[in-house]
Amino acid sequence: MNDDSGTLSDERHTDDLNQETFFPWSTLCRQYAIKRIFVPNRVIPIAVVREIKVLQYLRGHPNIIDLFDVCPSGSSINLIFPLLPTNLTALIYESHLNLSQCSLYSRMLAEGIAHLHRNGIVHRDIKPSNLLIDWSGVLKLADFGQARAIDIGIEINGQQAELTYQVCTRWYRAPELLYGATDYDYDVDMWSVGCVIGEMIQEWPLFKGETDIEQLSLVVKALGEPSGKWTEQLPDFNKIQFVHEDNNEQMNEDGQYPTWLTNIRKQTRSAVTRCPDSLIDLLSKLCCYTGRMSANQLLLHPFINQVPVDLDRNRLLVKSKNIKHLSGPRKSQLI
Repeated sequence: MNDDSGTLSDERHTDDLNQETFFPWSTLCRQYAIKRIFVPNRVIPIAVVREIKVLQYLRGHPNIIDLFDVCPSGSSINLIFPLLPTNLTALIYESHLNLSQCSLYSRMLAEGIAHLHRNGIVHRDIKPSNLLIDWSGVLKLADFGQARAIDIGIEINGQQAELTYQVCTRWYRAPELLYGATDYDYDVDMWSVGCVIGEMIQEWPLFKGETDIEQLSLVVKALGEPSGKWTEQLPDFNKIQFVHEDNNEQMNEDGQYPTWLTNIRKQTRSAVTRCPDSLIDLLSKLCCYTGRMSANQLLLHPFINQVPVDLDRNRLLVKSKNIKHLSGPRKSQLI
């Protein structure tokens, strides 16, 4: 997958295991994934400390990866996780999820994100390849290397604390980060969630830029030029301007949703061509400049809750029998 970030397969190391090997169900409990982090000069970077502490703090939630142990070894630190067979990227591009499955996996994602945000933690790298799927088909948030605890409005030495904008994989990076914002909150995760849900539906990234400038251009083309007080907090807003002949921020015929959202119906495969209005409404409230839904609000959205609670959800889950190759969108696919 060419998203400038690699995939979790790059971080999985097991002895004498091949990705195509079949693991009998009776031995799965004895299989582990080891994330090896090199520590230069034996000085542990603050990002590594954050990742370990966040995983320990969030331990026990069904939609967050478990950290079994931390084992220092020479000039590296090994994080021990359960060995999981695949991630959401493979499900999107190989399993071809139907609408009910998209709704169910969106809810699991929302549950995990809500737990993070309720505990004051922002993930800052939500993307399909960081959403692992366990042997039972349950989604697990993983890769907390860019996560950190944030206190909205915290000050250091009388000045507003600054956060780095160089986080999150480009295709899922919120526009305020692309504009260089250093004062942001949980909204950056919610933009990424919207991009992931949209990709599940149309089997193609919503905004697939090859550079930061192209990425921002695609967002502005879809949403229109940002304006208002929001832009005053964007350091790089006045450094670049985009001119688009066909501005897709126009509303559709009923004047309810922007054209770029309703066009998703035309770009999706036949299995989910009849995208419900609830899905379009959800994306319009996540992929926007301001006023994004919170994770708790997302959990109450009709699209997330379209699978009845009394339905046997287990039959909708995708259960892998072996370690799958982690694929991604085809480079030759045209939209």
